[in-house]
Amino acid sequence: QTNTSGVASTPVRTNSAMATKKYQVIAGAFKDEKNAETRVKQLQKLGYKNAFVLGMNARGLYQVSYGGFDSMDEAKLQQNSKEEKKLDGGWILTQP
Repeated sequence: QTNTSGVASTPVRTNSAMATKKYQVIAGAFKDEKNAETRVKQLQKLGYKNAFVLGMNARGLYQVSYGGFDSMDEAKLQQNSKEEKKLDGGWILTQP
């Protein structure tokens, strides 16, 4: 993937195994896909290497995940850690 300056950028979408996890810790939901991609890049710079655009929800918003887990307890641990409090919010999405 290249950005408008022609410099290679980090992919913000992924088909990673994390995307298939039932519980996703969501950092935001955005109407504009570019804003979602910007948020992913911000998270990656903060050390959340697995951050990615999960996809569009039923309301037409692009959701940004920075953690996928098999259990609600694991997701809550990530969401409530000291580092996460710096992210100013976030919620847990339960996928079907």
